[in-house]
Amino acid sequence: MLQRYKEILFGLAFGIGAFLLDTNMDAAAGGNNFLEEVVAHPGMLLYRALFILLGLALGWLLWQRNRREREARQLAETLNRLRQKCAAQGLLLSNHAAKVVDARRSPPHSPGLTVAAGRLRHLAGVSKDR
Repeated sequence: MLQRYKEILFGLAFGIGAFLLDTNMDAAAGGNNFLEEVVAHPGMLLYRALFILLGLALGWLLWQRNRREREARQLAETLNRLRQKCAAQGLLLSNHAAKVVDARRSPPHSPGLTVAAGRLRHLAGVSKDR
């Protein structure tokens, strides 16, 4: 779960960090410590909670962007595996068709089989090129 939602957790940590930084700056400006600042101004907690919400929103946006990138990368990998499987099968079919054409070189010769063998060789070559 941590790996899957790391961007959201990063945003949460960013928001909490901004919350703590703002509270410490106000405490130092007023001559208070952290706890005194929180107790003295409880209404500011709502204002500072916005930092956490903005951090979560930032993390969510990063997560959405990276999720799309992960899905696109996964799709590209799936298509590459499919291409490799098709290339292997096309090569096997091409070799088998070539053997059948060679076995039928003596009359009667089937021109359709020769064309099919040529197309299979072309398909195997195209899949290797990509």
